[in-house]
Amino acid sequence: MFILWQATTEPLADGEAFAVGVRVSGRNAVDYLVNITSEGLSYAQEDVSGMPAVIEFDPGSLVLTAFGRMNAGTIRGDRAVADRFLNSFFRI
Repeated sequence: MFILWQATTEPLADGEAFAVGVRVSGRNAVDYLVNITSEGLSYAQEDVSGMPAVIEFDPGSLVLTAFGRMNAGTIRGDRAVADRFLNSFFRI
């Protein structure tokens, strides 16, 4: 297992937990279910087909996005949920 992002999340202002899917394509394709609650962020390798929002990356774009070199990925589903997730981090 590897760390998706090295970042810090801002506490939820409204206290409402939410979840998104992160899908990585390629030879070692994998899906992660990412949950953000008032207690922090957690993720697990799970099928994300039924999630309201999924952010898809190729492996290179994931790495470049995680290290703040670019903003990549394709949002599938509810853009408001994906934007909320993406705006929950600030790079360190």
